[in-house]
This record gives sequence, structure tokens and C-alpha cells, in this order.
Amino acid sequence: MTANVNSRFALLQEVQRCCAEQGYSAECFGRSLGVVALGTVLVPMISSQSPAWNRRVQEMTLADWFALLVTDQAYDRFRYGALARNSIALGLVIGDQSSAGDLGVVVEAVRPPKSDGVVQALWSRLKGINNSPEDVLVDDVGAWIDGQGKKAVAGAKVKISEQSLQHVCQWVDVLNNSEMDSVVDGTVWSTILAQLDVAAG
Repeated sequence: MTANVNSRFALLQEVQRCCAEQGYSAECFGRSLGVVALGTVLVPMISSQSPAWNRRVQEMTLADWFALLVTDQAYDRFRYGALARNSIALGLVIGDQSSAGDLGVVVEAVRPPKSDGVVQALWSRLKGINNSPEDVLVDDVGAWIDGQGKKAVAGAKVKISEQSLQHVCQWVDVLNNSEMDSVVDGTVWSTILAQLDVAAG
């Protein structure tokens, strides 16, 4: 679990370094960096709650996460509205693409929000999905992150895939060149997913 989190935060750090000054993503990597970080570790965090949640999460694709948390229809009480949803989406992409490789990174400290409307909105969406386990999810994201920190998330030396970094930067490029309306309502993410899937095929 800790190695998984380290790898995700390392990729986040490198994507931020490469793309932080660009378009819409500059806002995500600026005042919403904590929300991006939350999205980055959201899947392993939920998976760690129980075997039942682990099984449920294994069934979900990146497209499923977007439908649940990112599109305008999924909006509940996200503070900062579209900025928070796009930051969560960017984090989900980073987490999804994270893999081991030859690029060495020393992980720096990063703090997802401990208490925020984003967190409450996430939990309400998760508990409302079809066939969601009845197990209670953590209500203090900070406690989970702090627990990982005690296992040396910050300062850990990890190796990540340079290809994964390039692929996430492709997502960011398409995001930054997208129409404002699609960014605001969150539909940009399913569009990017479809475009990159076609390109990969």
C-alpha cells in the first residue's frame, strides 16, 4: 500500500513540475493541489477500507470514476465547483497511470484536504453507487494520509515510469486546449479518455 501511494505522489510531483504553468491545469496545481492529491490516492484509500470495498473498486474503470465524481451531473457540494471536480479528475488520471519504471524521484510532502466539502461530496457519491458495500468509509482523510506519512511517504525514493509521466502530460495538454464549457461541466474528461483510447488503439 505505501509503495503504491509513494508512486502516485511521485508521479503527481513530476506532472506538476512539467505542467504546472499551463492553462486550466495551473489552477488545479495551484490552489487545488491538495484536491489533486486526494484524487491521486482516492482509489487505494477506498480499497484499503475493507475487502468488500476493495472488490467494488476493482470493478470500476477510470470512466466509471469520471461518471461518478467528475461530470456536472455528479456535482454535489464541491467547494470551488468545477475547479474541484477537475482537480479530482486530474488526480484520478495520475493515480490510474502510475507505474514503476526507471525515473528516480524523491517524494515531497503533499497534503490532501483533511476537512472540506469535497470530502463530504465524495463520500456521499460513493455511498450512493449501485451495490456499494455497507462498510463505513473513513470520515477523516487526514488521518489516513498522516498514517501513510508515518511510513515515510515524504522523503521516500521511488522509481516511476517515464512513459506514464508523458501520458499524463498528454491528458494535461488536451485539457488545456479544450473548450471552456466542457471543462466547466466535466465532460472534457470522458472526451479526452475517448480520444486517447482511440490514439492508443
